[in-house]
Amino acid sequence: MPGFIGGSFETATTYADQLLEISPINGYFAKGYIAEHDNQSKIARSYYLKAMELNNAEACQQDLQNFSLHKIDNLDAEKTAIGCQNFNRNQLNYLTGKVAAEYNIQNQRGIFYLQQYIKNFSPVDGVPLHYAFYRKAQLYKNLGDKKQAEKWINKSLELNNDFEKAFEEKTKIQAM
Repeated sequence: MPGFIGGSFETATTYADQLLEISPINGYFAKGYIAEHDNQSKIARSYYLKAMELNNAEACQQDLQNFSLHKIDNLDAEKTAIGCQNFNRNQLNYLTGKVAAEYNIQNQRGIFYLQQYIKNFSPVDGVPLHYAFYRKAQLYKNLGDKKQAEKWINKSLELNNDFEKAFEEKTKIQAM
């Protein structure tokens, strides 16, 4: 239940619609989140895709394609993300990576934004680092890179050895 913004789906949707007018990317992420928590995964996916399209500049895509996946983990965002939107809120870096991982879309881009989340992480961001590592493992698994997927799932488990989702993901990775 989206109690964090009103207590009902109707109220949450009203606020998300207002947010959409002010900040489309935040509005689409909010609408996706609401749909996801209302068990409407197809609708959630469509909103998440709209949010990601807002930051889908051709230059961003080209920059990401010019680097190998292993180099993405070590990029300096200011030097290599020309054309990519720099988010003022680090949570949007995580959300972009989460959506890419869960829906197996724009995986390289998801890795890039999760790296930015990790680089700029602070406790006020709201999502613990072990989740960011878990999402990176999912993205590498999506790309068929077992070695990197194992590296990141192990980092996740090092930070939280009770993380059930990470154990489930590790099993999937090992079966690759």
